[in-house]
Amino acid sequence: MVRRSVLVQCVAGVLVICLVSASLASARETTKQILQRIEETLAQIITLVTPPPPPPPPVAVNRTRLLFPFVTNQAGWDTAITVANTGRDSTGVVGVAGLCAIYYFGATPTGSTFPRQTTSTPIAVGDHLRLTISGGGSHGIAATPNFQGYVEVDCQFPYAHGYGLVTDGPVGSARIGGTVQALVLPHSRTRAVAESLGQ
Repeated sequence: MVRRSVLVQCVAGVLVICLVSASLASARETTKQILQRIEETLAQIITLVTPPPPPPPPVAVNRTRLLFPFVTNQAGWDTAITVANTGRDSTGVVGVAGLCAIYYFGATPTGSTFPRQTTSTPIAVGDHLRLTISGGGSHGIAATPNFQGYVEVDCQFPYAHGYGLVTDGPVGSARIGGTVQALVLPHSRTRAVAESLGQ
């Protein structure tokens, strides 16, 4: 309603200006030329008054990258890792199920490394991927014994969150332990941009 009122006032003002201009115009200017000028001016006003189109809807990013900065299965220590698909909360189901790929950056004492592993089944919304470095775990993840380093878990679903526990022996019979909070990584990292994890 306000926009229409503003438009009417603008049009009335333009018509007055154009009529005054027309009366002062050269005798050589025809009525057709005057009307054309008025039409062009009105088109410009309508463009200025018309609101811009709404922005496009956001595109769903069905991916989360997690970094576990330290895991070990050396010198009697072991590490348990849990990754949760938290796409279900008090507002309902807002996520999707998806696979996770696990990348191992580090080695065993003999220099052996481990290739990437991918879960054999998707992690459902509200479910968890659970594993230990020494014994492997759910969703088809195999053990990576004697590994020490850091681990990246690349999940093909949003809202993944993780937690790790380093213990002085097998999980369940350990005497001490320390937590390893998984950091949510940006979708890509470059040397040109400083890292800001925004936890």
